[in-house]
Amino acid sequence: MGQSAAHQLHGKNQWGAALSVQDGKTFRGFNPKTHEWLEPAFCQAAGGEIDAARALAQESALALRRTNPETIAAFLETAAEEKLALGDFLIECEARICGRMKDRVA
Repeated sequence: MGQSAAHQLHGKNQWGAALSVQDGKTFRGFNPKTHEWLEPAFCQAAGGEIDAARALAQESALALRRTNPETIAAFLETAAEEKLALGDFLIECEARICGRMKDRVA
């Protein structure tokens, strides 16, 4: 899979802008079509990482309740545009994980 530096899977836990690897335990995805284990290995989240992610989600939910609908709509449109901008990278990742042909994913 041709990954650019901006679109590289790293397997670390991420919430907000933070990357973390507290536990050290990892797991891998498996492609059921090719019977291959996928790279990279993903880090299992430790309790502290889960707590930090949950706290950030709670803060975000409170902020969202105070946000006007137009700002929420603009955020969702931007998120959709960024997802579409991933193009083939996202399609290739999903195809590998699901064992599907690219045209069935797109």
